Amino acid sequence: MQAQSSKTNSFLRAALFLGLLTALAIFIPPHLARAATITVCASGCDYTTIQAAVNAAANGDTITVGAGTYVENVTVNKQLTLDGAGSGSNPVTDTIISGSGSGSGTGLLLSAGTNATLRVVIKDVRVTNFDTGIVANSYNTLDNVASVSNITYGINLSPLQDLVITNSKFNSNEAGLKIASTASVDNVTISGSEFNSNTKHGWYSDKSSGSSSNVTNLNISYTTFNDNVNKGFYTEKLSNAVFDHITVNNSGTGGPTNHRAGMDINLKYGNYSNIQITNSTISNNGTGDDNGGGILIKARSTGSYAGNPATLDDVTLSGLTVTGNGGGTYAAGIRIGESNNSFTGFDAGPTNVVISNSAFSGNSAHGVRNATLATTVLAESNWWGNSSGPNAPTNPSGTGDAVSIRVDYSPWWDANYVGDPHASPWTWHTNDSIQHAIDLASAGDTIRANDGTYIENVTVNKSVTIYGASQAGVIVKPAVSK
Repeated sequence: MQAQSSKTNSFLRAALFLGLLTALAIFIPPHLARAATITVCASGCDYTTIQAAVNAAANGDTITVGAGTYVENVTVNKQLTLDGAGSGSNPVTDTIISGSGSGSGTGLLLSAGTNATLRVVIKDVRVTNFDTGIVANSYNTLDNVASVSNITYGINLSPLQDLVITNSKFNSNEAGLKIASTASVDNVTISGSEFNSNTKHGWYSDKSSGSSSNVTNLNISYTTFNDNVNKGFYTEKLSNAVFDHITVNNSGTGGPTNHRAGMDINLKYGNYSNIQITNSTISNNGTGDDNGGGILIKARSTGSYAGNPATLDDVTLSGLTVTGNGGGTYAAGIRIGESNNSFTGFDAGPTNVVISNSAFSGNSAHGVRNATLATTVLAESNWWGNSSGPNAPTNPSGTGDAVSIRVDYSPWWDANYVGDPHASPWTWHTNDSIQHAIDLASAGDTIRANDGTYIENVTVNKSVTIYGASQAGVIVKPAVSK
């Protein structure tokens, strides 16, 4: 009896242990379970098609795809990593997902990840020859992905939050990136990428009048928008955006229509704020359009937009090199406000626009043009292509790029100091306030005052050298206060 009881107890303990293991297996969260690696290649791998591997995968798995051409539409409907061999055009060394042209649908359709940590990740693949290359969703990451030579869009963004794109290319499509008119997109980070050589736009996001959609918290750095026929970057909705170290070159060169431009921020139907473009090169854009230019920034509020007007407040442009943009009479390197074959603008905004620490040269017909109805654009501390400053109604002898009325350009730089750490002295020019030039200067700098009457009390509180254009021509009178 004792032996029998011992066997029974051993059996019960074993059963209890197995039951506990089973229970633990059932309740282990999926993201803590050991992820599998599934392989895809032409032969000798787990699967020969990417979609079959996705169908067999579980959340958290990694699918490695060997070099070759995979003629299929792929839907990734799980939180997993799809890792190819490379995004180039050689099927011997790269992973290419290919369609057959028009009617091929979407090449790579991505569902949302679980959260900011548990993402859908696509790496080292090329998507080409579809109607749309990629449709992206929330909590997606694309790294070294090329979606090129598709019929319409390189990538189409679903309504989403949290998209990361690095070292990727969206070239030679109709539009590199598209956001639908009713789609809101938040928290998008793009770096080291290309939106080049598209037959219409590098980036295109429009907005319908009945929509409250927006693009918010956009951060784009070290990225190019070059050689796009209509516009490099076009949007009708945007707030809290930072563009840093971008290059926009030779876009908007398709002819004298559509206000062709490098960047056209053409905001409609809502209130927007906080747009920054810094440390970037804007060159040779909008050259065939009388109303084109390098950067156009507008908030549409009149005419057909009066019933649902747009506003834009707080625009900062700094550290830019703006050269060779614009196609004629009404064009500019940078234009603030909307106009059409007219020097007189239509809309009240944008407001609080600051352009500084930038260099302008060879833009036609203006370096900076203010096309708003009443706002003053603050454009001090810039180089205008010549030490005489911009040609302006208040500086008719200036031979640098022209500025329009309501552009505050003084003081200006004597040379192109973009990127200069100011380790050696700078020279400043002014024609409206010696004091303001002193305030902006650093110790050791030189200030040159044009002939004119300066009604102000001047306090020199740092080591600077001040020259007047002539003893008789520079007159300082005390400011009179009531």
